[in-house]
Amino acid sequence: MNCGTPSGYRSHLRLKTQPCTECKAANAQRRREYYASNPKKVYEINRRWASSNPDKVKGYSRRMASKRKALKKSNGHAPYTDQEVFETYGKNCHICLEPIDFNAPRQAYIADSWELGLQFDHLIPLSKGGSDTLENIRPSHALCNMRKRNN
Repeated sequence: MNCGTPSGYRSHLRLKTQPCTECKAANAQRRREYYASNPKKVYEINRRWASSNPDKVKGYSRRMASKRKALKKSNGHAPYTDQEVFETYGKNCHICLEPIDFNAPRQAYIADSWELGLQFDHLIPLSKGGSDTLENIRPSHALCNMRKRNN
């Protein structure tokens, strides 16, 4: 195995072993060079992926918006996924304890029955010093979350 080279990185993957630091760095350099020399091709690949995975793109955007707010206020942030929230706190609204309609739109006022759609509520609001961590997030209905506001 040629550690410290992109082919060494591929060898790690082929052998199903954890790539070493040198191989990771060499592969990262190879990717940077490829992206720099093929920006239009990379852009098209990314656009196709985003158009075929809109839920992942929206979820990522929501998480990054919360992260930016928390970091701006120095409240603290730790990454979490929607699935981790459901596994930890269930799939019922933590405010009214009723089931959440996962087929309803997540954005308020966008269509009928948005009130029962999923939103993530910060127990201690970011505006009042709460952190953007799994311990401070709970699933809720959109309407319940909007009524709670920053209380």
